[in-house]
Amino acid sequence: MQRPAGHYGTGRNAGTVRPCAPEWPTTKPDADKLTRALLDALTGVAYVDDSQVVHLGIRKEWALTGPGTRVEVYS
Repeated sequence: MQRPAGHYGTGRNAGTVRPCAPEWPTTKPDADKLTRALLDALTGVAYVDDSQVVHLGIRKEWALTGPGTRVEVYS
């Protein structure tokens, strides 16, 4: 998730995250909705049906360089 501009300082501190900025993104979209979308997108690519998924490790983080998703698939 991209950090809002308000989380950063101004002037010479423009690249520094403010101490009062939240550590984790707690705004929408919900992690479970992002997960469902990802599982649906991987159906037919990484597995036949998402019912085959037996373990998930999920968290929303602030992006360091830009928005994205990291997916690891093990069989």
